Amino acid sequence: MSASGAEGYKLRATLTGHSGDVRAICPIQIGSQEALLSGSRDKTCLVFALDGLRFKSTMCFKNHQKYISSVGYVPPNTQHQQGLILSGSHDKLVHVYDPLSAAPSQPIYSLTGHKDAVSCIASHHTGMVLTGSWDSTAKLWQDSFCVATIEGHELAVWAVQFVESSSGDGDVLLATGSADKTIRVWNKSGGAGKVLRGHTDVVRGLVSPRPNELLSCANDASVRQWDISTGSCLGVYYGHTNYIYSIALLGSDSFVTSSEDASVRVWKFGKPDSVQTIRLPTRSVWAVATLRNGDIAAGGSDSLIRIFTRDNSRVAPDDELKAYETELASMEHATKEVLEGVKTEDLPTDAALYAPGEKDGQTKIIRKDGKVEVYNWSAMENEWKKIGDVVGSSNEKASGRTLYQGREYDYVFSVDFDESKPPVKLPYNRSDDPYVVAQKFLEDNELPQSYLDTVAKFIMQNVPGSGSAAPVSAYADPFTGAGRYMPGGGASANGAGGGGAAGYRDPFTGGNAYVSGSGGGETSAAAMNGAGAAGGPTSTSSFYPVRDFIGFHLGNVDGVLKKLKENMDASGLGLPETEVAHFRKLMEKDLTNAPVSESTLNTLGKALDLPDAQIFPALDLLRFAIRHRTVCDYFCEAERGGMFISFLLPLIKSAKFPANQQLSLKVISNTFAGSNAGRKLLTDHRKAVFAAITEAAPSSIDKNAQIARATVLLNFAVLSNTAQNQEEKLELMYVLLEVAKVANAVTDDEAVFRTMVALGTLLSGSGEELKGYAKALDVVPFGAVVASGSSDDRIKSVWKSLEKDLA
Repeated sequence: MSASGAEGYKLRATLTGHSGDVRAICPIQIGSQEALLSGSRDKTCLVFALDGLRFKSTMCFKNHQKYISSVGYVPPNTQHQQGLILSGSHDKLVHVYDPLSAAPSQPIYSLTGHKDAVSCIASHHTGMVLTGSWDSTAKLWQDSFCVATIEGHELAVWAVQFVESSSGDGDVLLATGSADKTIRVWNKSGGAGKVLRGHTDVVRGLVSPRPNELLSCANDASVRQWDISTGSCLGVYYGHTNYIYSIALLGSDSFVTSSEDASVRVWKFGKPDSVQTIRLPTRSVWAVATLRNGDIAAGGSDSLIRIFTRDNSRVAPDDELKAYETELASMEHATKEVLEGVKTEDLPTDAALYAPGEKDGQTKIIRKDGKVEVYNWSAMENEWKKIGDVVGSSNEKASGRTLYQGREYDYVFSVDFDESKPPVKLPYNRSDDPYVVAQKFLEDNELPQSYLDTVAKFIMQNVPGSGSAAPVSAYADPFTGAGRYMPGGGASANGAGGGGAAGYRDPFTGGNAYVSGSGGGETSAAAMNGAGAAGGPTSTSSFYPVRDFIGFHLGNVDGVLKKLKENMDASGLGLPETEVAHFRKLMEKDLTNAPVSESTLNTLGKALDLPDAQIFPALDLLRFAIRHRTVCDYFCEAERGGMFISFLLPLIKSAKFPANQQLSLKVISNTFAGSNAGRKLLTDHRKAVFAAITEAAPSSIDKNAQIARATVLLNFAVLSNTAQNQEEKLELMYVLLEVAKVANAVTDDEAVFRTMVALGTLLSGSGEELKGYAKALDVVPFGAVVASGSSDDRIKSVWKSLEKDLA
């Protein structure tokens, strides 16, 4: 690089194009020029190449069905003269692209075999590719063939790397880092070598600076340097104040890291402190990479990639630098990270900034004009740089957890369900919910759902004080029983929407109507008397038309947050206690107009990255949070809205995880009341939502999902009456009746009732055309059969009204 770059790194360029978090980046080569490859939560990969002095997006890959979590690049060889581009995703696939193929945006082949998200990719100059996954394995590939599957980690694999042997024979070793806090070394056949222990949290990144050496970064905010031949740790580097997500080499004597603390740090080997801290105006800096010219690229949760340079000839213009400094200064920092038990009046004034800092990245907190400000010492620029104002507070302490299969438990039972097979292990902690543990046990061991009560009662009989053996709930799904965490279930004493005897109420069974923007609880059937008042479509029925959107606003807040933190910590995503406190506010029954920080929104998005088997508490949180206008706008506006719908619909279609299915439907139900952006998104994508609901109808779903599905359709009926769009009403009428007629699709009385109320709401004030359409679809004989076979007086009553309105 140019010798003019003796100063520290400064902003060179900001690259736009993604609409979601940039989760992975790596340098690639396009022709003779170096370029940058990025992967995002928006399910796309982009290639940025230089166009003169500016970077320009030149290629886009859109073939994954879920978030992209990793990217890689195989260097050019005789077969692929511009190399190969790789992308790994939560859809469990790795797509491989050749930029010189006839259709460069389509994969020439895909690597299949992982059973969960592909979290990391490494390549070797010989063409070998190493992938790691949340399925706790790594796989070695040569072209499209898997030549070895590496098993041994107890939890998700987050990092993989090739390490050259120092033997001089050209041999190469494999290294993997995991959520089980270990790094393991393997030969190319998958044979195990050294296990490197020292990190106290999830290992997130690996690079190899020289033969037989590794650098690792982890959620414990440290970087460790290893000699893999002896297994010894050569050094530890501290400086970051939060999870370190990514690490990359910078020349032969330096490396860079990116972190949840909104920074990239530059380090030199042998120096325990970083030599420069580069602040970014986004909380999660997911990925960092270096270019051949010494520039640094960083991708973050604000969907942007920023490039920094030490070469003055490449530094951004002064106006861009000033705008960037302003953006940095406006970034807010949570009090917990910088003020723990310190009184504001005890802080120094801005006079403290006249004294120089002791090392790069040192933080100083001052009081000025009634505010608390945070400054960071830049050794390169020899000055204090403002990095934000302190807002909020939290006195909660993080709760430590231990691990069997990474976790220690109070009990580990041997359970024998099949005499022809060895007993399986059932781990349990006294603080766990027996039904939640039982459900996970069934899923992990592929046992029938009918065993749920048997397993839960076994736990309660053998663990003193673990709960009553008789679950109590009006609407019980697999996680059942009064006071227990039930995905999408009712309220605890601290829950949103109250608690007490009303614990597990659903809409139409208690409380007042929930009106968009007003907060409130659920809607009762009794409260619908007089629903045909002036101001909209009228009916003789006391149950319809419904005018306000129906939502799901009750829940066990403590249970949701406890399970969410457990799942995020176990998966390596992590959940800081400060964000737990913020999430708790989002789950309060009474909605407020208080702003929701970017950090909280990013963490909520991060929670939705959990695997399907662990995502249910994140969905439960989301169905509360989406009621807030800020949250609803965040997920539903512009390009992110399409991603939001694409994320929810597969969960609705699949009955593999019943909790996910019913919670996704409840998220959509609550989105109607969230904001105008939410209602517009659902209107624009109604056909896709209807298709997902129709596709899932033949599958057997529990009563909670049936009620949630009927509520979604009822809210669409309310929305269509507001818009008075005849085409939308015809579409909805068809879906309502198609789902209702599927055998066993609507068996729960509450779901039947809501379906009929939705039909009545849709018909009210719609004229003869829609009534004729309903008759042509045989709604009269079908409804009569349903009503005559029901013992629910509400169903009989609402059907009488429908018969009268259809006559």
